[in-house]
Amino acid sequence: MLATNTTEPAAAAAAAAAECGADVWQLSRHLLYVLLAAAGLVPQLSVAQDLTRHRRSARSASDDTLLTRMRISIVLMTLSNLWKPVSEHVHEWPSLVRPACLAASMVEINTVGLISAANCLVSACRLQQVSAARLPALAPHLTQTRLRWQNRLLLAATGVGLALAPLFGLNGFGFYLCTGEPLPERPPALALFAINSSINTSNFLCCVLLLRASSGRQGTHRPRNYVPSESWAQLGLCTVLVDTLLVPINTSQLPAGNKALLNHLHITLLHGVLGPGLLRLMAGRWRHQVREQRRKVATAAERPPTSTQADIRLDLI
Repeated sequence: MLATNTTEPAAAAAAAAAECGADVWQLSRHLLYVLLAAAGLVPQLSVAQDLTRHRRSARSASDDTLLTRMRISIVLMTLSNLWKPVSEHVHEWPSLVRPACLAASMVEINTVGLISAANCLVSACRLQQVSAARLPALAPHLTQTRLRWQNRLLLAATGVGLALAPLFGLNGFGFYLCTGEPLPERPPALALFAINSSINTSNFLCCVLLLRASSGRQGTHRPRNYVPSESWAQLGLCTVLVDTLLVPINTSQLPAGNKALLNHLHITLLHGVLGPGLLRLMAGRWRHQVREQRRKVATAAERPPTSTQADIRLDLI
């Protein structure tokens, strides 16, 4: 009898401790999602503000697509991160669970897919710019206006296709975590990752071709593009390679909640913090190099005509 009375308080204390630990973990997870939303905003807003400093006519088609990518990423990534803490309380209204989780799944799929698609379009656009610069016959067919509309239509078509994917049963892991439904034996998310991998492969090939290419115009008041082709290609290659980490994360035997958290960490840190941060540094460094080169050209032009001076050429890569 004494043993029974002693065991019951111990079991109650253990249950209370476990419940307290679960509450602390839930609160920590909610706070982490909010911090991710805030962390992803600052670098992307900085790049977007830097791109909008100049008139639209002074921006190239690839810069316009890059600006659109930043704006899409800012909105969707923030919504996706902030939705996670809310989704755990949506079960209080059973009639709203499935529609709300379906909308959240659309946001998550579009966040990953549109970022990858926009990066690929920027790389392809830079490649087209290089082709037009090297082959004058192509220049009339690859004007900045045509490239702008090409990128807009392709990005819009990609967004519509990705938004419709959940309606046909192609949902990510977050959908099943949100609704509480059991995960299928063959998760539909694997098909989504196959689509994303094909987009990343296309981006990878474009970046490889861009590595030794150059574009831009001489004597302009600013670089023709936000960053040089070589820098964009290097950043694109690194991004695609790091993005492959999503495959082992999502094919592992981890619980759906842990997979969702790792996906958000990976996407926010890579595409919302590191990528835009490096892009901003590359743009600042390139503008500094252009100013230094022009200063050298101006200094050389002021020398006496009798002095011997090297022919300095400014190639905007």
